[in-house]
Amino acid sequence: MDDLTTIFSHEQTMAALKYFLVEHLPDHRLDGLIIDIILELVHLVLKNQFFVYNNELYQQIHGGASGLPLTMFLAFINVFYGQHRDVVKVLKEKNEFFC
Repeated sequence: MDDLTTIFSHEQTMAALKYFLVEHLPDHRLDGLIIDIILELVHLVLKNQFFVYNNELYQQIHGGASGLPLTMFLAFINVFYGQHRDVVKVLKEKNEFFC
């Protein structure tokens, strides 16, 4: 399977994160930040990820940098609260799904 940190689009990630936050923050706040601000900050990070490959500058449009702690958190949010059916489908297609 491809790296779990790069298979989800930013749109999928943001939708899954919003669902997670609404479900788990009854007062819609975390350390004084409302959900909309948290989402804006995460969106800012996701949309400003760039890398250089073969002397060309690219913007990352799926997932995030594998060394960024936020990236793994968002990947897990996608698996458990996002498009989990799509992940299961990919795992089955690649014979990486074990019961």
